[in-house]
Amino acid sequence: MKSEKFGRFIRYSVLLVAFFALLGINAFAKKRHNNRLYFDIKRGKIRSFKVQFGEHRIRRGQPWARPSYRVERRKNRGRITIRAGRKLSRSVAKWFSSNAFTSGSVAYRVPYLGLKASNSTCYPKKLNFAIKARITITYKSGRRIAFDCVIGQGKTRFLFKKYNNWWIGAVKPVGGGYCRGYAYKSKKNFGQLGWRTIHCGGFEIKKSSSDHHFKIY
Repeated sequence: MKSEKFGRFIRYSVLLVAFFALLGINAFAKKRHNNRLYFDIKRGKIRSFKVQFGEHRIRRGQPWARPSYRVERRKNRGRITIRAGRKLSRSVAKWFSSNAFTSGSVAYRVPYLGLKASNSTCYPKKLNFAIKARITITYKSGRRIAFDCVIGQGKTRFLFKKYNNWWIGAVKPVGGGYCRGYAYKSKKNFGQLGWRTIHCGGFEIKKSSSDHHFKIY
């Protein structure tokens, strides 16, 4: 009799532990993060940084809040914060690619030495989320640049650690003009500083040595 009660106790205990473990995994999977991306201004002093956000895509069931932006004049950069979950999705990557490559320009940031992006054409296979945006930067000198783009966040692995990485594509100057070029790290120049650049009419976008930064010249 005692052994039967003890057996039921063990079974119920195992079920309760499994139940709460699943709750914990689900809560973690749907956690909302402050995903920050920086645009470092390398020529001139920034006065203002403004972003108009458009439509976005994220994996179904993942949390999403209204994104924000701000200028950080002391560090001479603009910052975008996207409050969203981080769960990779193929459909999000397909949506990004269908929009990002319309102008033929894409940049990809890989942490540290870097690995191959996802294939030779630099298409992401999976992304956590993606969003359209119009970025306007005004300098103290009076210079002003504005461009439309699509921004996405994915994941990459270096050795045994995973990192979030950022993609930017469909860069197109507001008011006319076009951009050319793309940037990603391939296996062929692994460990080398052979970054490529997005060239636009009056500015350039380059990769940075930091995981969450792009440089604007």
